[in-house]
Amino acid sequence: MDQNQLELNPLKTVEMTVDFRENPPTLPHVTILNSTVSSVDSFKFLGTRKWTSHMAQQWLCWLCQLRKFSLPQELLVIFYTAIIQSVLCTSITVWFGSAIKQNRNSLKRTIRSAEKIVGADLLPIQDLYSSRVRNQAGLITADPSHPRHKLFRLLPSVSMFGAVVVGIGTAGWVRIRDMLAPLPGSPAEKLGIKGFISRRNLDPQQGVSPISVEEAVSREDIQVAFICTENASHEDSVRTFLQAGKHVCVEYPMTTTYNAAVELWDLAQEKGVVLHEEHIELLTEDYKWLKKEVEGKTLQEGTLHFTGGTLKPGFGFPSFSGIARLTWLVELFGELSVTTATLEEGSGNCSKMTAQLLTSNNRPLTWIEERGPGLPRAKNINFQFDSCTLNQIPPAPRGATGLFMQDSIHFAAKLVGQISTVELQREKVRILHCLELAEKIQKLCQS
Repeated sequence: MDQNQLELNPLKTVEMTVDFRENPPTLPHVTILNSTVSSVDSFKFLGTRKWTSHMAQQWLCWLCQLRKFSLPQELLVIFYTAIIQSVLCTSITVWFGSAIKQNRNSLKRTIRSAEKIVGADLLPIQDLYSSRVRNQAGLITADPSHPRHKLFRLLPSVSMFGAVVVGIGTAGWVRIRDMLAPLPGSPAEKLGIKGFISRRNLDPQQGVSPISVEEAVSREDIQVAFICTENASHEDSVRTFLQAGKHVCVEYPMTTTYNAAVELWDLAQEKGVVLHEEHIELLTEDYKWLKKEVEGKTLQEGTLHFTGGTLKPGFGFPSFSGIARLTWLVELFGELSVTTATLEEGSGNCSKMTAQLLTSNNRPLTWIEERGPGLPRAKNINFQFDSCTLNQIPPAPRGATGLFMQDSIHFAAKLVGQISTVELQREKVRILHCLELAEKIQKLCQS
């Protein structure tokens, strides 16, 4: 103690001896600074759990005040996640596993109170604990230099799919994060990150080391590739991993030509692997609201006008870079055909693509994709039905589960055979139909 400049106060220190021998000997009492430390038979640790529950309850009062000020639900959820959930998760990996039922119920009541205030479902305390434990364990097992690395040993399992992420932008980084901490109880738990591929010379990301393409395609413990690069390089990357017999999840669009997409799907079928094109735009809360509002109504005519900033090179023609909006229209109104399309290009990388579409009932739809410096990212709609008109999409709060996590769950469900062949075929037809429309629009604009 002298070497570390530490002192123990004997008045605030007790001694408890645990001895499992049948006839334990009498041991001398501990002395500190010539003072004898008193012995006790039991003790209670008053620490983080009590502080956590107390502080979370206090912050609920502020959440109530924010609701009284008529803040949008999205902001209330952000406040809860940033403040109250952070308090609940303070050192949760240390204390929650040994928390008694009474303490856990107290924390559950706090979250239920927050749900009533916010008006939305929130992650249960058990899920928060499981997520953080898995995240910590994943970081430790992925870092051989960690002092606790040797305490973990991954059990061999044929049901696990080792994965590599190609491209470390925002999407690639999130993919790694989600595989390190998958949603408990979901098929995404079957995915395990083995490395990432980047053209840049990067250090390990989130404890995951970089590997080469050659290593990724040759390793037997890697069965899955997530392609998170710019659109122009999707086709080559997908083809490389499919030819190596790997399952592939690729960002939309998988290619910038219809025929190439058909070839890749045929290759995946030949190799007996899953080819999945990510479509997180169909998982957003605003799309789910719009889908619900459109259901059962008869369209007369409609317009979807998207605006956004300029894109970097490599994202392809606007009909492909904006295929998410085209996918919206196909999912909402069924199979479409294109009649005319134009592309206006101005100075300063400004562009405006306008495509005239028809539904199977010959109802007109106009799709406008407009980009330019400083343009706000927004979707403006005007859908006229026989019974009403929809001209705006109300702001929707973020779901409890992230978009990329939802997509990973869907992809993993395909890998383990939980998606029916009917649903797989429907998804394939929709994706190829959108790519074919995008290519026709491009040809009409360039003719």
